[in-house]
Amino acid sequence: MKQKPGEADFHQNSGRGSDDEVIAEALQLLADFDNTPLLDMTPLFYQHGYEELRMITRDLLRILGHDPDAQNPR
Repeated sequence: MKQKPGEADFHQNSGRGSDDEVIAEALQLLADFDNTPLLDMTPLFYQHGYEELRMITRDLLRILGHDPDAQNPR
């Protein structure tokens, strides 16, 4: 499948938006973690945070050209 000019910048990743949107989402997630008050860091916070981090990491790996589902990552 041939890409149109500029299409590489708008590559879709797992239904989460363009590469730029995924990167912006990852940056926002980190900022949200950094700005969470200590009293809000409950077990539910960590469970939800882990799932969010896992999903965004998989999307970032796809952007970098890696298959997060591959058996042998090397």
